[in-house]
Amino acid sequence: MIQLGFESFLENSTPYLTGKRWVLATHASATTTQCDPVVDVLSGTGFPLVKLFSGEHGLRGDVAAGEPIADHTDPYTGLPVISLYGPRYAADASMFTDVDGLVLDFQDIGSRYYTFTATILSVLTAAHEAGVPAYLLDRPNPIGGQTVEGNILAKEALSIVGSLPIPIRHGLTLGELFSWYGNQQNWSRDFFHVIPCQGLTGSMLWHDTHLPWVPPSPNSTGPTMALLYPGTCLIEGTTLSEGRGTAYPFEIAGAPFVDGHHLAAVLNSHEHPGVRFRPVTFQPSTSKHSGETCHGVQIHVMDPHLVQSVGIGLDLIATTLALWPDDTEINPFMAKLSGIADLRALLYKAEYAQILQEFQSQSNDFRVQSQEYWLYPRV
Repeated sequence: MIQLGFESFLENSTPYLTGKRWVLATHASATTTQCDPVVDVLSGTGFPLVKLFSGEHGLRGDVAAGEPIADHTDPYTGLPVISLYGPRYAADASMFTDVDGLVLDFQDIGSRYYTFTATILSVLTAAHEAGVPAYLLDRPNPIGGQTVEGNILAKEALSIVGSLPIPIRHGLTLGELFSWYGNQQNWSRDFFHVIPCQGLTGSMLWHDTHLPWVPPSPNSTGPTMALLYPGTCLIEGTTLSEGRGTAYPFEIAGAPFVDGHHLAAVLNSHEHPGVRFRPVTFQPSTSKHSGETCHGVQIHVMDPHLVQSVGIGLDLIATTLALWPDDTEINPFMAKLSGIADLRALLYKAEYAQILQEFQSQSNDFRVQSQEYWLYPRV
């Protein structure tokens, strides 16, 4: 049985209670193994919380992707909530003048695109400037620590959907990731603390943990979506629907101009490990091609331990560009997601497999340099 960082922290919280005031940075997916929201449990124990930080989708997870959130009072705990997703997108040291410690508890999805990484980075940076110690309560990476994929994001390409110079699929828990980052920043042991999970190994995928799935964001529908997301999120930078507005976001892709049977046949011929592509017709209720009949593919995971999602996403885009070049477009958001200024031009110059080979070289380098920060054994 996995014991989460939060539960270890709660068992040993007595030293933190006397004469101290705390701020908690968290979101709706941070729950106990019994599905109780961390913010409610911590508040209910009498832990001296004085305010909360929240990021995209809000403290309770009820706000759509990209929607700004105003500061407010949480109706359940009565605590003030400082929003770090509109009108501001970063914390600053002045937010820590009335607190003595920071607790962070977020469920990551294992991909650099997730904006919660940027929120955590901003909060930790501000706390460090203010001289307030931080405790990050660790959780499993739902797509495991065995596989690392994708190019390392160049520093000039950093944004809220890519806040650290890491691969697309980084293969670390948040505790490991920010231990790595903190070392780059020379954070002291007095400032940054990780409360690790117990019973976790780096080879575990989400189903191996036997933990309930609580969606970290409205379109994070389950472990299959999480496993495919590092590759299929790239589809957001194209005219293809990535499945938003359907029951299978980031598991299906298509558009009105696509022949799903042809696309599935070509992709299956490339023999991506651990998956099969099935032709599908769907009609998104929101986002791209809302209300239109789209044709494309659904990606079915046959063996989750073999899936290499970045290659799947690149191949899907490259194949669609080759088959329907007049209708397939790449928008400016792709540069932020991929870290490549002109992916379309690159795909015309080289096979996606060549690009993937360079990506893999970079991700292998990152895996090696991050090994000393592993908190959980890999096979």
